[in-house]
Amino acid sequence: MEEGRRYAALGELLQRLGSPLHTEEFHGCVTAIICRSGIPSLAQWQSLLGITIEPGNLLHSEAIPPLLLEMRTIDSDLADPLLVFTPLLPADDQPLWLRMQGLALWCQGFTLGLCGDAAFRLDSLTAASREMVNDLLDISRLEATTLTTDEDGDGERDEEDEQALQEIIEYVRIGVLSLRDDLLELDGQAAKALIMPTSPTLH
Repeated sequence: MEEGRRYAALGELLQRLGSPLHTEEFHGCVTAIICRSGIPSLAQWQSLLGITIEPGNLLHSEAIPPLLLEMRTIDSDLADPLLVFTPLLPADDQPLWLRMQGLALWCQGFTLGLCGDAAFRLDSLTAASREMVNDLLDISRLEATTLTTDEDGDGERDEEDEQALQEIIEYVRIGVLSLRDDLLELDGQAAKALIMPTSPTLH
């Protein structure tokens, strides 16, 4: 699905469900959960969306398939060897301030999804991954007012802001993929530790 339509469809779905999350927040949060532990369970969905998913509710029942499809798309994009994953943000034809705000919301959702689990320990990550998480926290606090103003009206500063935003998005994109690799390695080490036989105690 073209990214603009995908963004709009997910936003409409969240709105119909009465979820307080912005589209970017949801995408970022689900991305982090998938990086950390795989596609969220139904119980995680309810907590994530801020609603109670009722099996007998037709609106909720109709919402589950497209939500699951979105999560599977994120999972597939993250695992793609061509590195196709990218944060889901407002389309490039939208105002620059709106896209910057969207990126801040996405990073806010990602850090929430990553650190929201009490079992998650930031100090278990590599130094580079910890730095990436801190950078994501910083980006989540960005405001559109940090953009410069094109006082001369020649569009030069707009171009500079556009380039800066694209560079930040690319930094986030690659950083998240690297962070996922780190988390996968940690999972592999944990699994290996569980199956390793205990060494006999010498007396």
